[in-house]
Amino acid sequence: MIKAVIFDLGNTLVKFTGDPEEINRKGVELMHKVFSLESIHIDFDKLFETWTRNRISAFKEADRTMKEITADETLDKTLIELNIKDLPEELKKRAVDAFFTPEIEKYILMDDAIDTLEYLKKQGKKLGLISNATCHRFVVRLMNKFGIDEYFDEVMTSAGEGIRKPHPEIFRRMLNRLGLESSESLMVGDMLDYDVAGARSIGMKAALVVNGKPQPDWILDYLGELKVLVS
Repeated sequence: MIKAVIFDLGNTLVKFTGDPEEINRKGVELMHKVFSLESIHIDFDKLFETWTRNRISAFKEADRTMKEITADETLDKTLIELNIKDLPEELKKRAVDAFFTPEIEKYILMDDAIDTLEYLKKQGKKLGLISNATCHRFVVRLMNKFGIDEYFDEVMTSAGEGIRKPHPEIFRRMLNRLGLESSESLMVGDMLDYDVAGARSIGMKAALVVNGKPQPDWILDYLGELKVLVS
C-alpha cells in the first residue's frame, strides 16, 4: 500500500516559462544592485561573466559527482575571483536571493497540482518533495508563491542535503524522515535518470510525468527485443 507520495518540483508541480539567458542576466542585474546599494562597487560585466561561468561549471561538477554546489558557494567563489573579500553573510544571501527573483516570477503552477495534492492529503497520504536545486531558499520561496508548501510533510533539496538526485541517499533520508519503508512510497517526477532511477535504486515505486510530451509506442529493455516486435 502506498502511504507516501514524493514529488519532484520543476516540470512536475511547477513549470518555468521564461528564457534562461534573459532571466540569468536580469538576476545578475539585481544581484549587482544589492551590492551597489551597499557601496560595494563591482564591474557588472565582470560579475556577469564570472558568475555565469562559475554557475555552469558548478552544474557540470554537481551532475558528475551528485554532490550539490550551492549558489551561495558559487557566489563565494565568484567574489574571490573578483577580489571582493569579507562581505557579511547576510548580504551575500540577499544577493543570491535577488538573483533568483526574476526566475521565480517566470514559474507557473501546473493546472492539476492543487487538486492532486488536496486529494492525496484527504486520502491520508504523507507528502514529500525532493528537488535538485542550488538554493534551498529558492525552493521555499517558489512553493510559498503558489501556496503548496502547506501540503507537504517534508521538503528536501539538494542544496540543503548536499547531494543530488539520483543519489540513493537523498531518497533514503526522505523515507527516514517520513518514517516509511521504500515499498510504501511512490516517487513522482519528470526525469527518468534522476527521479525514476534514483527511487527505483532503493526499491521505491516511481511514476513518470510526461506533461503531454510525445511518447514512444514501445519501450525496449534491450535492442534484441526489436526482433520479436517486428516479426
